[in-house]
Amino acid sequence: MAKPFLHLVDKSTTETHQQSAFMIVVTVWNAVVFDIVLNTTNYTEMLRRHVRGTDSAFLLEALICRKRELFGEDLRAIGDYRVTYKDGNLNVWAEACRPTTESG
Repeated sequence: MAKPFLHLVDKSTTETHQQSAFMIVVTVWNAVVFDIVLNTTNYTEMLRRHVRGTDSAFLLEALICRKRELFGEDLRAIGDYRVTYKDGNLNVWAEACRPTTESG
């Protein structure tokens, strides 16, 4: 899912930058999941409104399309995640959870 970000990563990319990128990816992933589960477009439209007219709009659309095309059957949301580095290697841990259509 994060592949559209990979070409942006180089030696000057800090751990904070990569954690921020993963936060964006998780937000988009969850927005698409909730849109599908709740049969709406409210969540992705909210994200689109926030980036409309910016350079980020293209990246947002790439992430939304990638989630739908490659992982559209995976309707688990990401509840918690961690991005850490050990010995110079990126490690990602994510907790999957099933969204519910019930309120409350």
